[in-house]
Amino acid sequence: MPEDFARNDSAEILLVYRTGGILAIDQRNIALLARVVAKATRPISAEIFYHLPARLSDWTQPANGVRYTRLKNAGEWPLAERIARQANTTVIVFDASLLIAAQDVWHLVGYAQQHAQVLLMPRRVARNPHEPLSGFAMREARLHLQRTVWNRVTDASAMAVLSPRESARSVRAQITYAEILKQGAEADLFAFYGNSRAVSARQSVRWLATTSRTIAAYRHWKAHGAFASAYSQKTPVFHVAQIAVYAATLLCLAAPAAGAIVFAFAVAITPTYFLTNLNLLNPLQTARRLAARFCLYFVG
Repeated sequence: MPEDFARNDSAEILLVYRTGGILAIDQRNIALLARVVAKATRPISAEIFYHLPARLSDWTQPANGVRYTRLKNAGEWPLAERIARQANTTVIVFDASLLIAAQDVWHLVGYAQQHAQVLLMPRRVARNPHEPLSGFAMREARLHLQRTVWNRVTDASAMAVLSPRESARSVRAQITYAEILKQGAEADLFAFYGNSRAVSARQSVRWLATTSRTIAAYRHWKAHGAFASAYSQKTPVFHVAQIAVYAATLLCLAAPAAGAIVFAFAVAITPTYFLTNLNLLNPLQTARRLAARFCLYFVG
C-alpha cells in the first residue's frame, strides 16, 4: 500500500470493533470506544460489527457517532469490503481478543497519520471469564514467546489501515484488505506495544508455529533477497533450544544428570524467554509460567 496514502490529517477516522460473544468484554470495549468518540476533538465515528450475540441491540445504547451492523459471519471478508468502500479514511480495527486501553486508541490515531498500516500489540495477558487455568497459562506463555523470540505478537492485536483517496470497490482490493487483516501481524509494518491486554487468541492454536514462521521467512529471502523485518534473528536460536530440550528429554531416561545439563544449555541460550517476567513472591504463578514455557519448547 503506497505510503503517500498516509500523512493526511484530513483523513476521516473510523473505529471498527468486532465482537467476540463474551458479553462482559464486548460491553466494556464498546463503552470505551463510545467515550473516545464523544471526547474526540476531530470527527471520529465508530461501527460495531457483531455476529454473536444475535440480539446485541438488547443491551447496547446507540450514541452519536456509533452504529451497529449485524454480520452473517465473523470472517475477514465483510470488514475488508467495508474498508474498500471507504475513501481517504483511517480504519482502526479492534476485536474481542483485547481489553482495549483508551490511550492505545489515541496512539493508533496518531501513528496512523504517519504510516499507512500500524499494528498495536499487547504486553500483558488477562484471563477471560470462561477460560480454564491451563488454557490461560499456555496462552500467556505463547504471547511471551512471541514477544521475546519473534518481536511480534500475532495472537491478539489491533490494526490501523489507511484506505486510498478514492473508494476501491473491486474484488481484488477487497481480497488485499482481507489478507492484510488476516496476516497483518506478520507483515512488514510499523508496530508498537500498548497497554491493552490480550484476553483471547484470534486464531486457533497452531503448534510448531516457529518452524512455519522460519520456513515462510526463508521463502521470503529466496524471493526478495532479504528477510522480512517481522522475522527476528532470535528464532533460529530458539530452534536450537528446542532441539536441546528434545535431546535432554531422551537423555533423562538413561542419564538424568546429562539430561539436566543439556536442558540447562537450552535455558542458557534463551534466558529472556524462559526466565524473565517471573514473580518469585508468587511461587504458584512462577511454577505455572515455567511449566507452560517448558511445554512450548516442544510445540513452539
